[in-house]
Amino acid sequence: SSISVNDSMKKVTTSLVKKMNDAEAHHNDKAYRLYADSISVELDSIEAAVLCERLIEFCESHPDNIISPYLLLKRGYWDDRHYAALKEAYSVLTDSIKDSRYAGELDRRLKNIKRLILGATVPEIEGVTPEGDKFDFDYSKFKLTMIDFWASWCGPCRKQLPMVKSVYDEFHSKGFGIIGVSFDNRKDPWIKAITEDSLFWYQVYNPREQSDQRNASSFAVYEIPQNYLIDSDGRIVAKDISPDTLSAYVRDYLAEH
Repeated sequence: SSISVNDSMKKVTTSLVKKMNDAEAHHNDKAYRLYADSISVELDSIEAAVLCERLIEFCESHPDNIISPYLLLKRGYWDDRHYAALKEAYSVLTDSIKDSRYAGELDRRLKNIKRLILGATVPEIEGVTPEGDKFDFDYSKFKLTMIDFWASWCGPCRKQLPMVKSVYDEFHSKGFGIIGVSFDNRKDPWIKAITEDSLFWYQVYNPREQSDQRNASSFAVYEIPQNYLIDSDGRIVAKDISPDTLSAYVRDYLAEH
C-alpha cells in the first residue's frame, strides 16, 4: 500500500492537534487521550507492513508536535526489526518534545529494545531452583540454550510442552539446553506442574515475581509463552521461536556451531 499517514491525517491535524496541545498544556489526560485516539483511528486501514514506515515519515514531518511520540508509543512496532527506524524517529524530535512524558516513555522503550537486541548479553535470571538454591547459570554448558517463560496456570504453555520436550530429547546430548522460568504465583503449583509434565531441564521460580516483576521486566516479557535462544557466550541469538519450528532451528544452529 502507498497510503500516506500525512495524506490521511491532513483533515484532522489542524483542529485535533491544537486541542491535544491545549489539553497537554492543562494536564487534561482524559481530553488528550480522546483527541489523540481520534487521530489514531485514521491509521486503522493502513497495512501493518506499511504503518511503521509511515509513522516515522509523520514524525519527521512533525518533529515539534506532541502527537509524534504519542503515535509511536500507541501504534509503533516495538521489536528488533524496527529499532533503527524508531530510534531515528525519536532523534528528529525537538528538545521541547523530547522533554514530554510521551517522548520520555519512548526513550525508555528504545533503551529496553537495545538492551535485548540480537547479539546483546542475556540479562540475569532472578530466582531459585526447585531445591531452593539461588539460580546461577553458565551458558557455556551448552552450544544453545532456550529460556522458556511459562507458568503452571498457562494453558498455551502447557500445551506446547510435549513439542518442546521432543526437541530437548533429540538435541540435548548434542549441546541444547533449556531453562524454564516460571511466572507462577505460588511454589506448589509450579513444582506440581514440573512433576506432572516430566520437565527434566533447569527450572527457576522467582517468589517475588508478582510484586517486583524482575524477570518480566529484564526480558520484556508481557505475555507467555515466550522464549529467548542464547549462545554459549551468553548472547541472544533468537527470540520467540514457535514450537513447530524449534526443532529445525536447533538442528540448523547446532550443525553450524
